[in-house]
Amino acid sequence: MNSRLVVSLRRMALLNRNDRVLFYRLLSAQVRAGLVVPRACRELAALDGLPRGIRMLAEVGGRSELEGRPVIEGLAGTGLLPDEDVAMLAVAREYGSIPEGLDRLANPEKRIPGILDRVVAPNLYYLMVLCMLFVIVLYASLFFEQVRLDGSGNPLYEASLTLQFWTPLLLFGGGPLLVAAIWTVKRSTSEPLRKLTEPFDTIERLRIGIRFCQMAAMMTHNGAVGTTILEFVADVFRSNRYLRHHALKAHERIVTEGTRLEDALAGGVLKARYATLLKGLVPGRAFERYETGYRTLADVQQQMLERRLNNLRFIFNLALLGGCALGFVTIIEGVYALQDSLNTH
Repeated sequence: MNSRLVVSLRRMALLNRNDRVLFYRLLSAQVRAGLVVPRACRELAALDGLPRGIRMLAEVGGRSELEGRPVIEGLAGTGLLPDEDVAMLAVAREYGSIPEGLDRLANPEKRIPGILDRVVAPNLYYLMVLCMLFVIVLYASLFFEQVRLDGSGNPLYEASLTLQFWTPLLLFGGGPLLVAAIWTVKRSTSEPLRKLTEPFDTIERLRIGIRFCQMAAMMTHNGAVGTTILEFVADVFRSNRYLRHHALKAHERIVTEGTRLEDALAGGVLKARYATLLKGLVPGRAFERYETGYRTLADVQQQMLERRLNNLRFIFNLALLGGCALGFVTIIEGVYALQDSLNTH
């Protein structure tokens, strides 16, 4: 249920963004030097001084060929690479452009580094629930303490005893249920339900949109048409039920209804505004313009992603500053209270 948060923390501990980029750059250099990917992975695994996460990926990649499975499947099985990176590698393998795919991953779009980008942004729903539970526990404890100090003469004394008994059960029972509800809505393919979590999905949707456009540009460069791209996206993003559902739905609309690609993508694979922009970038369905259109749309979404992350960083820093100020004020009040107590005695 909270596997995304666990995976994010595991990636942060074993293979952060900088290490992941370093892995792609080292692998790209080896491949461009003439080595096949499994051999390149074995060469990397034999090097000393590499971070633990890179060594783990290299060892798995080197063993995959010996175990009779694709290298990309082995790397994906480690859980250290994001789904969109795995999808990009799958496109590169399928269309014979592994060096280009590795170079694209080795030179990622600008992002805000640190825990904000790796843990906070992808898990806003769960962090919101944790903050709500913290506030409830804080106010409940203050209420119970005040009633206890007032004594049994307080008409709320009996009620406070009942609440004191039930509050932990409600928190530890209701909290997981609320997280489960958010998780279920997020995985739902129902558009009305998805709109409930849309404010918290914007960053993730932008990242998926960027990677989709990059993949589509690479595939279009090699002659793939829209239906082929959608089939491939549905196949490589199996773990993302929402994206897979809408990719297959868009494919069906194009095949059965003759819908234009951009209209089929709107509201599902891409947000409606970006699908409309793609339509404007490719007038008259000119196939030769799709590659440029996809790359331009990826750049536009990247700018929006950076703006969103900058806003999130501002709010995060403001909350952190407010927390520090509150802690400082609490310490000062505690010192004055202790001083008054000593003076009284």
